[in-house]
Amino acid sequence: MIKAIVMEITNLEEIIKKYGNIDKNKVEEIKEILKSIKNELVEKLDELKNKKYDEGWRDIVGKATSICYIETGFPSNFSQALRDEPTREKLIEFIRNVKSAETKDDAYNAFKNLLSDKGTKSASITVVSTLGHILKPEWFIPLNHKISDAIEKLGLVNIHLAGAKGNYEDAINVFKKISENVRNIEDSIKTSYALYEYGEVPKPNNSKNSTSNNIISDSNTVPPEIKEKMDKILDKKRQIILYGVPGTGKTHSALKYVEGKGYYKFITFHQSYSYEDFIEGLKPKTTEDGNITYEVEDGIFKKMCILAIWEALKDKEDIKKEIDLDRLLDKALKEFEDKYPVGSVLKTKMGKKFKILDYKYKNEKISNILIKPNESVNEYYPLNIPFLKDMFEKDLIEGERINGPKDVNDKIRHTSYDSYYFALYKELKEIINNNIKDSQNEKLEYNPNYETIKEIVIEKLKEHKETKNVFKKEDFQNAQKFYLVIDEINRGNISNILGELITLLEKDKRLSEDNEIIVELPYSKEPFAVPPNLYIIGTMNTADRSIALLDIALRRRFGFLEVEPNYELIENNAKNKQIEGINLAELLKSLNEKLMKLKDRDHRIGHSYFLGVETLEDLEFVWYHEIIPLLEEYFYGDVDGLKEILKDFIEEKENSYEIKRLTGEEFKNAINKILSD
Repeated sequence: MIKAIVMEITNLEEIIKKYGNIDKNKVEEIKEILKSIKNELVEKLDELKNKKYDEGWRDIVGKATSICYIETGFPSNFSQALRDEPTREKLIEFIRNVKSAETKDDAYNAFKNLLSDKGTKSASITVVSTLGHILKPEWFIPLNHKISDAIEKLGLVNIHLAGAKGNYEDAINVFKKISENVRNIEDSIKTSYALYEYGEVPKPNNSKNSTSNNIISDSNTVPPEIKEKMDKILDKKRQIILYGVPGTGKTHSALKYVEGKGYYKFITFHQSYSYEDFIEGLKPKTTEDGNITYEVEDGIFKKMCILAIWEALKDKEDIKKEIDLDRLLDKALKEFEDKYPVGSVLKTKMGKKFKILDYKYKNEKISNILIKPNESVNEYYPLNIPFLKDMFEKDLIEGERINGPKDVNDKIRHTSYDSYYFALYKELKEIINNNIKDSQNEKLEYNPNYETIKEIVIEKLKEHKETKNVFKKEDFQNAQKFYLVIDEINRGNISNILGELITLLEKDKRLSEDNEIIVELPYSKEPFAVPPNLYIIGTMNTADRSIALLDIALRRRFGFLEVEPNYELIENNAKNKQIEGINLAELLKSLNEKLMKLKDRDHRIGHSYFLGVETLEDLEFVWYHEIIPLLEEYFYGDVDGLKEILKDFIEEKENSYEIKRLTGEEFKNAINKILSD
């Protein structure tokens, strides 16, 4: 049954207005990433058809994680879908159909056909909608968990769409409703970004509706024994890696651990992930006149460090005063622009006229005002807002009045534009004084943007590097905690991603600690430190790589916790403990015992594969589309080993083998033979 869409589009417009403040250069960058992935997918589709995820798909699709609103486990989920051959074939068909679709309805029919197919259980709304967004961003939005949270909070639907595949009709209705106000790719990017940001705003009591696809437990929580160990390791080391065989719920445990604890981000490492993505790098920007320039752009880890440091600063009295000033000045500048639009004429203290030529913006705020004296035809002067802010700091915070242009030079710094700065200062001061009077009986809320926060944090880091008295341990003790969850951390090249900065992760090298280290970053030349209230949780599959092969520098800085197959979770689940006489827990134990003999403990199978199994049909699907493909990976080139595990499911051929498609009683008999051996 299709759920009613109850939200009026005006509410969505409000969300986009409030949370969709994304820099236009960032929008252009995202457009290029989407275009690059789409073109490469389409170009190499025939070549990729018979390849598994790690054999070509990952390098293409993994680029999507550099898009700020696709930070969930899209690559991991996509990888899982591609392991199943029928799903892989349907995904390729979906790519072709959406690429060639002439109308939205054609594209949505392709979406429906894929997700309604009973043979594609490995596909999910999250995977398919994200793929749709890559191919036709103006028709699809990526329904990951954050965006689904936003859609549910807004009332677009009364269910959580991410993950499951059965709610495709609801998803299509959401696409249709949102696309009504999406005119182009830029609108879609801004809408997706706004919904993702809104999805990060906690619900009351941080509650989250559980989905039907829990892979850990019906209670939707981290098992107590894992949580207790994570608490201890994170307290001691500040970073941890959850490792284990596929299907033990490592990523799920990591995400459930951080939910409700504070601010968190989720990313997935891949082979092309770099220092520029993680810390900072030079990114091309297009100027208004069409020229290309390169600007330093902060990566996710640097941003999180700055925001975490801010938590220790924001309640200090001097910072409160500075933020109050930012709030007052921002508000005054907006009113000033309304009062004096481009073309307006003002006078200096001595009566000299000058014209407002333009208002220049950076990060949604006025950064400078261009003026032109009337008698000067070819010249204009830029009046910088930071200079004006210095004037107001001297006046409102330090208490030194500025009474004329001479004070501008004497009390701030020398400038040839002193008379113009003073004229603007007088106008803004009048607006600020009126606003202060109007707001005396009301609490004014001001949430500084990232650029404002960063400016203050960088200033304080510079001061602390010289004086060592800005940041104290107690500043961070009650500060909000920040968590970065890195899925498949072993797939990234840590030496390239962190470089020498990996030393800063050590507990005693963090900001305010005994052996703190503050470094200068190579691109921005800004000071950088890792705060003690930032925690990292990584996950890795030991089937991909043993811990022994991990980068030594990484092993020294992280604590490690193995997440093992949990047979009790299957045994305690009344719905799937016994499937027509087949004990699933015993089946998993039997498989893992054989795998340990033939391979090693890093090549076992986790419990999550069996948690959703309720019928024999479910078991057949999981067996053929998830378990057998995984075993084929484990025993690549070893037919005898595969035969030893799968028994009657293997039919040997000359120099090859074939998987027998058994159903009903034949399937049960073959499974029982594995159990009895």
